Amino acid sequence: MMPRPFGVLTLLFVLAGLANLYAVEQVELHLTSGAVVQGELVSQDDDQVVVKSAMTSKKGNSFVTMGYRRSLISALIAQKDPEDDYQARDAATVTALDHATVATWCEDHGMTDRAIHHAQRSMALDAHEATASRLLAKLGWVQADGVWVLESAWLAKHGQVRYHGQVMTLAEAEAEAALPKTQQGVLDAQKNVTDRIARLAFIDRQLGLAEQTSFHSHAVLTRCPIQVFITECRL
Repeated sequence: MMPRPFGVLTLLFVLAGLANLYAVEQVELHLTSGAVVQGELVSQDDDQVVVKSAMTSKKGNSFVTMGYRRSLISALIAQKDPEDDYQARDAATVTALDHATVATWCEDHGMTDRAIHHAQRSMALDAHEATASRLLAKLGWVQADGVWVLESAWLAKHGQVRYHGQVMTLAEAEAEAALPKTQQGVLDAQKNVTDRIARLAFIDRQLGLAEQTSFHSHAVLTRCPIQVFITECRL
């Protein structure tokens, strides 16, 4: 009897099984402290639950993996797939507040580009929407001539940068960056001088002791001047 061909339906079942096998489970942890942690469930056992959470900043997304003791967790709630959840939320956005809410949700889930998009849509609908405004500022955007622009790009266009929280010209930033090196150089030079003085004082004491304990009374020890001592004795 000839073997049955590997049908398309069978292949679909296999692919579906693989998708479920490698699907990332999203969870929401409610801690006894009142804090809520969202992210990918990495692992869990009787002692702890390990979750990988997204953190968004002006520099982009970063991820933190942390373990939470079971005794500190009041509830563990399985979440929808983030992409499916986003599509549903996006479809329901109408008002400025809707977009601001979705923007915040996107930021919490590491969707930075979408967070910026919805925050900008919110501000376009309501220029006074505080949540969207704060979110854009947090992600490195500023308002220039009534338009929200990326601060780093706007500063670069005007020959400026933000250095240690202050806006300055590129030349000023370079001078600020070089200052610690200059200060360190001064400290190193001062330490070098102090060390040399300490060495000279030590040798001076040794010469004085040698004079007092000389086995030859007629021998006269003379200390060489500092200038000669440094150049010839090579400390």
